[in-house]
Amino acid sequence: MPDSTTPPYKWQAFQFICTIKPIKLIISNQPTFKTLVTSILANPKLAMASTQHFVILAIILAIFAPSILATDYIVGDGKGWTINFDYQAWAQGKMFYVGDILVFNYPQGVHNVYKVNGTGFQECAVPAGVMPLTSGNDVINLATPGRKWYICGVARHCSVGQKLFITVMPSMAPSPSPLSASSAVPSPSPTARCS
Repeated sequence: MPDSTTPPYKWQAFQFICTIKPIKLIISNQPTFKTLVTSILANPKLAMASTQHFVILAIILAIFAPSILATDYIVGDGKGWTINFDYQAWAQGKMFYVGDILVFNYPQGVHNVYKVNGTGFQECAVPAGVMPLTSGNDVINLATPGRKWYICGVARHCSVGQKLFITVMPSMAPSPSPLSASSAVPSPSPTARCS
């Protein structure tokens, strides 16, 4: 329970309890930026704690931002992965980033998905020795930037348009940078109390 000296906005975004207990999300009484800065400047201990919490929050965001920002794309939207559909028109205007997910939905046993190179895409050629995805709900994590090509290897499905080409851009999330010794969060004092 906060006492009368505790600012009303004390860690409204995240409250860290004794640095080892679970993080609680608290949403209430959001201060204005001016109020927050004024309070921090008026209280050096609060300023030090704010910096520590900011560093912790920055680390958490750097770790989780790629998954938060990732987009799941259902290839072909409601049509799914099928013949007689223009997948290049479907992909046009979409921005694919590292961390995004492609989901190929189709009736199991009717289609499949092969990842191929540019030549295999142009020639609708299934790569030798490569096993296709066949679940009917195939999920592909776009883990690296660059050009990606996918085809259906069943009969002449690729020849009638069941193929997809996309370009994957580097992740939008900032890369985490190592902490310098001066910005590392100090260990709590053994005599510190949880509030």
